[in-house]
Amino acid sequence: MLSYGVGRLDNERQKNSERAKIALKVSGVGAQLENHIRSAFSETEGIAQLLSSDGFISSTHLRSMAQSAIDSVPYIRHVVLAPNDIVSDVYPLDGNESVVRLDYRTLADQYPLLQKAQLSRSALIAGPLSLYQGGRALIYRRPVFLSGHTGRDLYWGSISVVADIDRLLLAGGINANDELALALRGHDGLGEAGDIIHGDPALFQGQPVLVSVNIPGGSWQLAGQPIAGWPSISLLDSSLFIMALGGTLLLSLFALQVSVSHRLIRRRNRELWQEITERQSITSSLVQSEDRFRALFERSPDPIWIVGPDRVINLANSAALQALGFDREAFQGITVLDISPEFQADGQRSEDKVKVVLEQLKNEGSLRFEWLHKRADGSVFPAEVTLCALQLAHEHVTYAIVRDISERKKAKQELERLAHFDSVTNLPNRVFFYKSLTQAIERATEANTSLAVLILDLDGFKLVNDSLGHPMGDLLLQQATHRFSDAVRPAGIVARLGGDEFAFILYDLHSAADAIPVVQTLLQALHQSFDLQGTAALVTASIGVAMGPQHGVTAQGLLTQADTAMYAAKESGRNDYRFYEAQMTTLIQARVSLERALRRALEHNEFEIWYQPKLDLATGALDGVEALIRWRNPELGLVSPADFIPLAERTGLIIPIGEWVLDEVCSQARRWRESGCFSQRIAVNVAVLQIERSDFVEAVRQALQRHGLTPQALEIEVTESLVMERQELAQDVLGRLQAMGLKVAVDDFGTGYSSLAYLKDLPIDNLKIDRTFISDLPHGAGYIAITRAIIDLGHALGFTVTAEGIETPEQLAFLQGAGCDNGQGYLISRPMPANQFEAWLEGELPTGAARIR
Repeated sequence: MLSYGVGRLDNERQKNSERAKIALKVSGVGAQLENHIRSAFSETEGIAQLLSSDGFISSTHLRSMAQSAIDSVPYIRHVVLAPNDIVSDVYPLDGNESVVRLDYRTLADQYPLLQKAQLSRSALIAGPLSLYQGGRALIYRRPVFLSGHTGRDLYWGSISVVADIDRLLLAGGINANDELALALRGHDGLGEAGDIIHGDPALFQGQPVLVSVNIPGGSWQLAGQPIAGWPSISLLDSSLFIMALGGTLLLSLFALQVSVSHRLIRRRNRELWQEITERQSITSSLVQSEDRFRALFERSPDPIWIVGPDRVINLANSAALQALGFDREAFQGITVLDISPEFQADGQRSEDKVKVVLEQLKNEGSLRFEWLHKRADGSVFPAEVTLCALQLAHEHVTYAIVRDISERKKAKQELERLAHFDSVTNLPNRVFFYKSLTQAIERATEANTSLAVLILDLDGFKLVNDSLGHPMGDLLLQQATHRFSDAVRPAGIVARLGGDEFAFILYDLHSAADAIPVVQTLLQALHQSFDLQGTAALVTASIGVAMGPQHGVTAQGLLTQADTAMYAAKESGRNDYRFYEAQMTTLIQARVSLERALRRALEHNEFEIWYQPKLDLATGALDGVEALIRWRNPELGLVSPADFIPLAERTGLIIPIGEWVLDEVCSQARRWRESGCFSQRIAVNVAVLQIERSDFVEAVRQALQRHGLTPQALEIEVTESLVMERQELAQDVLGRLQAMGLKVAVDDFGTGYSSLAYLKDLPIDNLKIDRTFISDLPHGAGYIAITRAIIDLGHALGFTVTAEGIETPEQLAFLQGAGCDNGQGYLISRPMPANQFEAWLEGELPTGAARIR
């Protein structure tokens, strides 16, 4: 019975040990999932902080910070801003257009959780949900509050981060686990009360290991068990049962021996041969029992040893000898302290800690703990140790089972590393940088010194990434990391915030001037091209600098100001740096106001299309018009295109504005054709972003069909920068347009570095000479030569050549003499609304034609 009881207890220990192993693995999956959730949704915390402190965020900032988050965490689908719970901005916009202006208050399945986040003033995770624009995802709802003038916080609205649930679970180790059967429940963070999120619901009805996964605003419950089910464990699998059985047999044999001795005394006349036979039988049984015990002891895959009262290891199996690197002869007389380093992981001396452990074992009977062991070669490894106190042959011994947990420790360290370091560059990530900056500000304040925060954005990286591919983009980031690290060591640290954005902290500065040499070194570090497996690539940088504590005493404040300064450097021409100045915030606020007005302009129909005639310079006949957008703001009046077109391109509004222009021009062309007023081509300018981020060819096709026009009604004008910087894209898009029957023109020609030899292979029809060359004609010798060369070579390659910006009779006479085909400018006619152009056609054309002949 004693052997059976010990065996059952050991069976329970083995079952508990197996559950503990699975619990560690399930906990690891849970921790990894928590880490990915925390990493995914903390990436956008900067947007919330900026909104709380400034009350607004520009689309430029939003696009940069959201793109940074998406680059760092690829399972983020998009980021949504919803002031007053109505969606105003989505990044990226592609595929999410239907979400803009969505009122969360109309969504009965989503709004209650958003109200809960507002009332609790904390973020929460909703879902998984079916998205309004299609698909299934998790939604991180983060309420944003502003400080009101009365001291009370005012609810601004919310930021939502939408993450692909399946990719998140895959990254968290749930969708790709070959060892464990896993299931997850807790829809909307309701824990065990929530609906199933992933896996088989039946798993929760068995005997799984249950782990709580903490998420913003609640928790999920993760269930796990071995994929093949729990193993069955018999008494014969118990080493303690075998030991107890052997001990019991030994005691039984001893009792039997005493009994036999008494019987021999009472029965002295028993024959000697019978006594010899019985003794032989007893000896044989004893040997067999000991052999079975040793076989089971040796068969255990875990290191096992038995320690006597003097701490000497009396018996150890082969697994123990192998784990410690000893042969059996060298292991004789080894003590517990001989296989322990001088100090344990917590800094305590092993000798002192052994006394504490043995005293605790004496009181409790069994223990489980971690212990550092030392191998014969002196190397140290961590192990999980299970101790049991036993009484054998009137002697107190300790039975020890040891499991090496080095791999488990490494896995935990790797999880910690992934949570705080960028996987591409191995630099600290945004989370680690934010913590480091907070600590650095505290130290600088205590020491009465300054520090500098630098935000560096690579100019031209997107072109490298798009043209050569993401692997080459990653290689460039890695090479740049080495250059940046050399530039700031040992006086600072460098981190990658995401995408092509890096951040730096420079310590122990006395003034802003101390930061300038490092900033200049960083810019110079990019002057040498990068070798991307045989392809040379050159990028520059824009750097923003904020000083602490002069510009701020919080990490978020300094990051925001450095980011603002970086955008100022980028707008000044790039490959430059700027220190933060208070007026930068004022300029940003003005730009934000203009951006908001620009958004309203599209909704309130404030845009107009004006038309500028283009004449044949040889005959004076009208040869089409160019459509030009104008913005008539109720408060600002007529806003210059030079002010709002670049803003529209930076914010992405150029795409919906461009679609409106295309539709309005087609509508006007249809009306003119029906009235017989005008039937020639109308040229429409197209921004690079329209071609890069939308199916522009299809948009043109649909606009023509919608208004019943043939392709001969339009000419598409693209910039020289598109033709040269995005050559493959230009070849594809322009070729498809030309194949439809549209004319294609290259606008502002001559301002870049175009090669006419390259242009001859492109599907284009018309070159438009930039107005900067026309302005000094016919007096500037250099411009005369350039203009003649463009006209002559353009004709040689089969292009029509058009001059823009003709303002004087002298310019017109020169261009006619040089053989330029077409011209437009104030001398011929200023741009004008459609009704004025109709009047010009009826009354002014003869005068204009006569003037240019």
